[in-house]
Amino acid sequence: MERHLVGPWQRLVAGKEQVLERVGRHPAETRGERPRAGGWSLAEVVEHVVLVEGGLASALAKAPSPQRPRRFGRGQWFRFIGLRLALKAGVRIKVPVEAILPTGELPWHALLSRWEEQRRGLEEWLLSVDPRILQAPRFRHPIVGWLTVPQALTFAADHLEHHYPQLDRLGRASAV
Repeated sequence: MERHLVGPWQRLVAGKEQVLERVGRHPAETRGERPRAGGWSLAEVVEHVVLVEGGLASALAKAPSPQRPRRFGRGQWFRFIGLRLALKAGVRIKVPVEAILPTGELPWHALLSRWEEQRRGLEEWLLSVDPRILQAPRFRHPIVGWLTVPQALTFAADHLEHHYPQLDRLGRASAV
């Protein structure tokens, strides 16, 4: 794996372990329970993360179409930094596209299996990717615009970590 991808990749690996540890503290039968005030269950937060990462992995691996060139928009770098700051500050961000909303249709074991399969595919792609494409626009974030491979991995790690407090709140609520 290219040197500048190792840090974000390690954050993703550690982040998955953290999510599973946080969720694993709770009995399987409570993971699907939504809080009284509404919102997502523990399992739905995990599903959302899996959907985001799955979309990111498939977008990174997809070769650009010559008919639709990918270009960085003006101010893209500032929007990327702004998104990172918002995620780290715990700002609630409305899900920007319906495709990453949890449905609750997958059983827990199938969700974890999908996550593992996606991660394995992403890692294989990262290990074999041509280093010349790493700084090219590869993933279109719905708010920020096009991101490079290192930016996309950084976003995925930031996004995963952004959900830690939510998982902790849900965990405390289910313990009551």
